[in-house]
Amino acid sequence: MAEIIIYNKDESEFHKKADIELAKKVVPETKVKWIIAGLDEYRFIKEISDYYGIHHLSIEDFFNTSHLPKFEIFEDYYFLSLKFIDYKSVNPDYKLYHTSLILRGNTLLCFTESTTNHVLEDIKTRIEESIGYVRTKGSDYLFYRIIDLMVDQYIGAVSTIRGTIDELEDSTVEGETSDITHEILEIKRKISSLRRIVEPLREEIIRVKNNAAESESSLSSTYFQDILDHLNSCIFSLESFRDILTDLMELRLAQVSQSMNQVMKTLTVVSTIFIPLTFLAGVYGMNFARMPELGWKWGYPLFWVLIIGVSLIMLLYMRTKKWF
Repeated sequence: MAEIIIYNKDESEFHKKADIELAKKVVPETKVKWIIAGLDEYRFIKEISDYYGIHHLSIEDFFNTSHLPKFEIFEDYYFLSLKFIDYKSVNPDYKLYHTSLILRGNTLLCFTESTTNHVLEDIKTRIEESIGYVRTKGSDYLFYRIIDLMVDQYIGAVSTIRGTIDELEDSTVEGETSDITHEILEIKRKISSLRRIVEPLREEIIRVKNNAAESESSLSSTYFQDILDHLNSCIFSLESFRDILTDLMELRLAQVSQSMNQVMKTLTVVSTIFIPLTFLAGVYGMNFARMPELGWKWGYPLFWVLIIGVSLIMLLYMRTKKWF
């Protein structure tokens, strides 16, 4: 069911299971009406959108959950679609939820894909308990506040990725990780997912800010400059993460190469030592009739003395040359 919240600085009304008639109810200009509905409430969204004169293309965008963030200015309302991300979720894929906002006069329409959007719940608490500036300001501030808190979720997701990269970096430098390729690819996938929503949203927020600065809009360019600063910080961090991950991959490849070189060096030393030993064993393994050493009483012990002596001399030589 849809939810409707009507408030001003003096009072607030919460309607958890609101019908379309209440949604159409006209409220004084001194109050703000906030209508919230899930995307599964198609009939409600369609009827209330028709009532407020929302363009049919905007209505299509409400339900196009794969759409990138966008901002559009119409004759009597502003439309912004963006993605909500819950970085606290145990889901490592950071599932994105589509959210659409319509600002029309003192009314804000909010249609969201997520049924557990703690950003909206936080704002509801602020309204109910009169915390912050939400109750004392208009629908334009509510519009800004929702966007700002959703952008804060991007910052939280970026911080989570930063922590994962720091742990991966420490374990790689200390040589505790056997294979980081999978982890790096997983982090890069998360970064790409965030960039696909953060960068388009930044461009749209720039449009909102410029429109607020150039027109007599109720939107404040100062507020949206703050959001823009947060988005720029996110993008800068995501770009730096890609460089760090590239360096980590190169470091790991260098470690693997060094480890392989060490193995090859050991095998080479062993092979080099056995070359003269194989030669001696081959010589005395030939079945010639006249080989004086074969008839000596001390021939066999002398052979082993020769073998061990050659091995020690070669090991000492290689050690002197610091080959191992």
